[in-house]
This record gives sequence, C-alpha cells and structure tokens, in this order.
Amino acid sequence: MEIKTHVLGYPRVCSKRRHKWALESYWKGVDNGGIDAAELHQRMAAIRQDHWQMQADAGVSLLTAGDFAYYDHVLELAEALGVVPERHESEPDRLARCFAMGRGSATAASCEMKKWFNTNYHYFVPELKGKQHFAAHAPGEKPPDAAQQAREAKQLGLPVKAAVTGPVTFLYLSKLAGAGGFDDSKLALEGDLAHAYVNILGRLALAGAAWVQLDEPVLSLDMPPSWQAALVNIYDHILAEGDRPAVLLANAYGEIGSFVEQLGELDIEGLHVDMRNSSTDVEQADKAMTGRVLSVGVVDGRNVWRTNLSGAERALAQLAGRDGGLWVGSSCSLLHVPMDCQAPGEDVLLAEGSLPVAFAKQKLGEIVALGRTLEGKASSEDKELFETAPTYPLRDLGWADDTLSAKPLQPSERQGEKGWPDLLLPTTTIGSLPQTGVIRSLRRKWEKATEDLRLAESETEIQACEQIIHECEEATRLEIKKCVEEQEQLGLDILVHGECERSDMVEYFAGPLDGIISSKRGWVQSYGSRSTRPPIIHDRIKRPEPITVEWSKYAASLTDKPMKAMLTGPITIICWSFPRANVPRMETAMQIAKALRAEVADLEAAGLPIVQIDEPALREGLPLAQADQQAYLEQAVHCFNHIVAEAKSQIHTHMCYGEFGDVVNAITAMDADVISLETSRTDMSVLRELIDNGHRAGVGPGIYDVHSKRVPGIEEMCQLLEKAIEQVPRERLWVNPDCGLKTRGWEETRAALHNMVEAAKVLRAHLG
Repeated sequence: MEIKTHVLGYPRVCSKRRHKWALESYWKGVDNGGIDAAELHQRMAAIRQDHWQMQADAGVSLLTAGDFAYYDHVLELAEALGVVPERHESEPDRLARCFAMGRGSATAASCEMKKWFNTNYHYFVPELKGKQHFAAHAPGEKPPDAAQQAREAKQLGLPVKAAVTGPVTFLYLSKLAGAGGFDDSKLALEGDLAHAYVNILGRLALAGAAWVQLDEPVLSLDMPPSWQAALVNIYDHILAEGDRPAVLLANAYGEIGSFVEQLGELDIEGLHVDMRNSSTDVEQADKAMTGRVLSVGVVDGRNVWRTNLSGAERALAQLAGRDGGLWVGSSCSLLHVPMDCQAPGEDVLLAEGSLPVAFAKQKLGEIVALGRTLEGKASSEDKELFETAPTYPLRDLGWADDTLSAKPLQPSERQGEKGWPDLLLPTTTIGSLPQTGVIRSLRRKWEKATEDLRLAESETEIQACEQIIHECEEATRLEIKKCVEEQEQLGLDILVHGECERSDMVEYFAGPLDGIISSKRGWVQSYGSRSTRPPIIHDRIKRPEPITVEWSKYAASLTDKPMKAMLTGPITIICWSFPRANVPRMETAMQIAKALRAEVADLEAAGLPIVQIDEPALREGLPLAQADQQAYLEQAVHCFNHIVAEAKSQIHTHMCYGEFGDVVNAITAMDADVISLETSRTDMSVLRELIDNGHRAGVGPGIYDVHSKRVPGIEEMCQLLEKAIEQVPRERLWVNPDCGLKTRGWEETRAALHNMVEAAKVLRAHLG
C-alpha cells in the first residue's frame, strides 16, 4: 500500500530572506525606491513556487498550499473572514488593511500580538465584534488565500493539500469584548463561522485541492466540554456539504488525549496526530480512524536535530498496512525551523564536528525516506540516511523530576526590598534602542572580521583582522555614547546602553557561552518581516569569561544617572534556541542560570546598580497540558532565583507576548524587585491579578506599543498610567514602553519617549 508523505506547512523565510526584503521594499514605497503591489505579489509568488518545487524535488506525495502568508496566517484569514477592527475599516484597499492590522498605521494601533501556542512564532489576535458576521471574501488586492495558492501549486502537476487554520482554533484565538480563551460567549458565533468555512472549502474544491488540512492545535489544550461540543457541531455542519475536498483534521504541539475517540466519530477523511508529543494518540487514532487516513507527525517540526529514523520506522511498522492508509509527515508546520543547513555559509555546523542537524529541506528528505522505507521501496540514498541518523530516543526525555530542587510557588520574600525611594514614577526603557543602518553595517563588518580571524593563517592577515575588530569596537562605543546622550536629553531617569553590539537578545549570548553556536543563515520567522537565527545548544553550557560587563561598565561611565545592565534569562534562551533533543530542557536551563549568576556578580563588581534579566518566554514555555504546568513553573522560577540569590543590585525582569494570568503565581515568586510587562494593548488587566496574588515588587506596565510606528499622545499615556495607579500603589509603579525599541527608528522613538516622560511628569504633579 502506498504511504503518502507531506508536511503541515513550510517556512516562508529562506536563507536569503527574500520574503523580508520584498515586504520592506513594498512598505518603503515606489516614490522612495521601493516596489509596488504588483511587484510584491510577483516576488511572493516566486518564493511559493520555489518552496513547492523543493517539496516536489524531495519526492513528497502531497504539496501543501495555503500555509504561505505575507504577514501572518491568522491575521490574513481574519481579514478574509471580515474580522476587521473598526479602526482599520477605512484603509483604502485590502492589502493595506492587512498590513495596518499587523503593523498599525499613523492613526490606528495594530492588533494585539501573542505567541502561537508554545512556540516563538507570533500571531495577531482577531478582534470579534459583538454581532460578528463572517464572510469568505472573494479574491482581491490582498495576500492570496488558500484557494488561490492551491490553484498555483497544481501547475506543478502533483496532488495538492490546502492548509487552513481550523474554525475552532480561529474562534478560540480570537477575542471578543469581555471574553477570552475558552469563554463560552464566543460560541454563539459558531453557526455563522461554520457557514463561512463551508464557503472556504467550496472554493478549495473549485481550485482543485484534493485535500484540505484544517489545523486545530487547540486540541492540544485541555478543552472544556462546551468547546468540545462546539467542535463537533461546527464540523458536523462543515462535513455535511458534499462539494468539498477531503478533510484532514490536524493537531500539533501536544497531545489530544481521550477526545480522539470523538474525533473519530466525525465524518472526516483523515486525522493527523503529533507523535513527537504523544504515542498514545497514535494508538487511539489508529482504532478511531479505521478505514480512513491516519497521518502521523513523526519528524520534529520544532527542533533541528535529525530524526532517529530507525526508531521511527519501528514505531510505525505495524501501521504501514493499516486499512485506510498511512501518511507520514512533520509533527507541526516546518515554519519553526530554518530552511537549509546545507546552504552556502553554514560551514559553522561542520566546524563543530558535523552536528546531526536537519533544517526544513533536510526534514523533507527524512519524511520521504521514512515513507519509502515503510513501503519497502527504500533507495540507496534512503538507506544511507538511515545509517547516518542518530539513535537517541525518538521523543524528548521530558521534565526530569530530579533536575531541580524546586519548591512550591509562594510570593517572594525579597520583592520590594530595593525600590527606588527617591523617585516617583521612574521612567526607563526595556533595553534595546533603535538599531540604525550604521549599527547593522558595523556589526556585519565586525562579524566578518571575526570569522576571517578564525581562518587567518599569516601574521599579516591576523593583524589586519584585529585592526578591523578594534575599529568596530571603537565605533560601537561611539554609538553607545549617542544612545546615552539621547536618553539624557529626553529626561529618562534610568538609562540603558542600547544594546548596539547585539544582533538579537538570545543569539548574542550564543557566541560567548560554550556549548551554543549560531547558524549563519538559519533564519526563522518571528512575525511579519521579522526573523531570528535561533542558536543551537549542542553541549554543556559554560561561561568562560564575562559577556556584557565591559559594555555596561563603559555606558555607566558616561552618565551620572543609574545605568541598567541587560541579560537574557535561561528560559528565554532555551525557548528561543534549539536545545538538545535528548537532554531535559531544565537541566540545560540550570546550566545557563549558573553562567548568568556569575555574570550578575561581575556586573555588580563593576558598579552597575541595576541588572535586568529578561524572561519574555516564561509563558511561552508553559506546557500545553495543565498536568505538566506546575512542575515547569516551579523549575523556571528556581532557575531565575538561583541567578539572583546573592545579588545586591536592584533586579528587574521583563515579560511580553503572553496571557500573564496563566503564570501570575510564578511572577510573584520570582526574586525580582521590578517587573515590566507588555500591557498597552490589554488595558492593564493583568495588574489586578498580580496584586491580588500577593505581588509586592515594583511594576512597569507598558504604556505604549513598540510594534507600531504610531506615536501615542501624552494624554493617551496619562490615561493608561491612571488605570495602572488604580491597581498598583504609586510608590511601586514604573513607567516604560511595552518592549524593546530595536525595530523602531529614532524619529518615532524620540517622539514616543518624550511623550512618555512628559506623561510621567503630569502624573507626578497630579499626585503631588
């Protein structure tokens, strides 16, 4: 029996980042040397064609279309369904509307941004109106929908599977005024939404899509009975229509559990389960889907380590001849991994002893080789791939009970000891300041000289590289000096050095720490045109020497105001890297915590009065299954508190992109004197939860959104501060933006920070 192979989705960003440059050239505008909409569509179509061709060349059975988005797949689906905030309805065309919903405009804020389940990808939260009507819009001047993409993909002559975010996941991720998450009030919209999906599937059938993959990662959450019933109702409505493609209901990122049996009662033609996170789902789904397709996500779409192919073959062997058919695929979309580890410039991987890694293109080869081997049709290349594959366990080892001696979460005894008593509503920023073209060019020059120095053979070559590195260091000092001067002129109370020397808050630490490396072109989309190069953790982590001390010490020498040093916390480094697949994550996190503890001690010895240890990924790392969450939070807090156990400086931390209510107990248990939070687009709702939970530390609620070019006025910021003061005692309230400012330009940053400082002054005067 033929075993089909496929992926749930493919990266939008390649090693040369054509996706990014196309978007930013369009946003630049034709009058400023950019491209028009027609050219943008043409470039994006070329990227899609290339990525489908990669899948076809690898021998994948089903091409996946509809997974490609210009900005964000959830945002673009929302726009197509007519879920458009009133503040963006006046945009002149649908393409501009999509970008305004993601980037904001001069007059309207963007939609709220959150993490996609437990990944580092950011989606934009659809905003439902009270009496929302959903409509499957016809094509227009906008990013092409799944039907248009399926029509394009069919030109390659292979069967096409369209991928669309499922209706229940879409409804769950959306927000309705006064509702959130599993709130049942949103379920009143289920009928109209189901009708809209009937239209979507009808258009896919006309486009020639053989299958439609409806992505429902919400199945990995602990769904209450009301939402389980809603899923059944919605799918009964959708599946009753005959003029549609075959439906593959797809889960990812976690375990479905006992609900698999109910899914089997639906008239779906196939079910995809994530074997990387659950073997029991596979067993239950095999029984529930007798006579129908079972798709197994066996190749990890979240990490870059090669698959234990022999172990995967043994796990799937008994399913190879199952009645209804077997599909072999990725555990989730390959959106979360880079494109090609064999691309030019990735020789860094070879320098570390040929690390057994596989990026998206190589994962296609693993999936196809596994499928052909299970069929008994393995090629010589397939056999070689099996022979060279690692043999570590197929699944991660999970949370080791004895990794950390964590303790139950209780409000920290240390919180509030080191306030800033002489200052009411102190103003500061989160850390990074605008990364100008000069800074980016300087950093590229520095990186090249460092690489050339590694390869240099003659004394002349060595001296030339060292001279360039010295010049780059001096130029970076000049940029830091400019950052300090800008902050002093703006009147900020607590300064930062701006992070001019850092390309990324996690990647920066990969170089100085032993056991972590960075790829050269391993870009992974974060949101929109923003990408990161997640480091690869390949060995035990150690800190051979100080990392940030000299830069922070230099910045502090330039001013009489307090200077805040910046570090990235262990959970964020783990979540935004690719950790070893066969090592408990918290064991690695503790290694990082020990390294950072030494860094804090050195910063204090250098005279830095404040150290900020950012943990924006604390919520992101939360296991989807509630049964695993408490142990994770206890261990995460233990790692943080280990770093600062002997600290004498004031300790800050920062968090963003999350439903903080889920981790509020952990926040109050962290030994931090001040926590800054992203709150400008969530109406300060988390503050009451913090205070009610016994939080006694300082709080810096973000009072303006840094992900938009829009500059809010002083009055608007004052209103947010007044809301914050209703929740947080004034003596514990700090004033800061939502997040770092590296992606913004100096013109808008000056204007926004000026208004922020003025808003603090207004409130100080008002409070007396």
